[in-house]
Amino acid sequence: MRAENLIRRELRLGILDSFTRDICAKLIKTIDQQLKHCSVLSGTSDHLQSRFRSDELDIFVSSDPCFNFDNVRRKFLYSEPSLLVYPASMEFPEKNIEWSTLQFCGIPFIGLSNGSGGGKLFDNFILSHNIPICQKYKVDGVCVLLELVNEGMGWSIVRPAGLVQHKKFLNNIKVAPMPKPLLSREVYLISKKSFPYELYQSVYFSLAQLIRDILAPKTIALAPWLKDDLLIVDPATEKKKPFSEFIADQKDEIGCYKAIS
Repeated sequence: MRAENLIRRELRLGILDSFTRDICAKLIKTIDQQLKHCSVLSGTSDHLQSRFRSDELDIFVSSDPCFNFDNVRRKFLYSEPSLLVYPASMEFPEKNIEWSTLQFCGIPFIGLSNGSGGGKLFDNFILSHNIPICQKYKVDGVCVLLELVNEGMGWSIVRPAGLVQHKKFLNNIKVAPMPKPLLSREVYLISKKSFPYELYQSVYFSLAQLIRDILAPKTIALAPWLKDDLLIVDPATEKKKPFSEFIADQKDEIGCYKAIS
């Protein structure tokens, strides 16, 4: 009845830190006409999960699918492979950098703290693949991490969504494919099942479009080799799709339009 009578709703939204600069404001703008009041919290997945559990959030973007949560709905949004970042002063091979090269490069690994989704993701990754890495520094944010790399203090493995927000730190930083095996982060939209489904769908489709139109192209501009490994959701089918297929579809649509013209 509320939806049919166009009564605006209140929204308590949680956004990953790595999404705030390029996505958050545009998301709110696209759904503004459906909202009476909106509060936004940003932070790591762990922080947002804690606020969700304490009933301070209705819906949030998370790098953790929260399978241990009861009575929630979740939908896949995005999967991004990680990147290697290191000081421009380091003389690494242009291609096929190996873990052994990084291990004995003379500068340490800079990681994210265990309280962050990225920190947990990488720690589990190196343990499961038995990769010996000296972690001298741990920080709780990508901004500080990139500042340290920029100062030549170490190297790191980061997610593109966080990297594209801090281009000002790239002057003294080089970006390269991470050594194999590839480490990817999946991003989901989580809400309570009691949260209005039509508003959940509006947020979901808006995020999917913003990722496709803004975040993914910026990622490919930064790291062109990721176009086949970057997975985004197709809102029409709600299935994962390589971003390279979206690029091909857009080219086909443009070609078809020109032919009709």
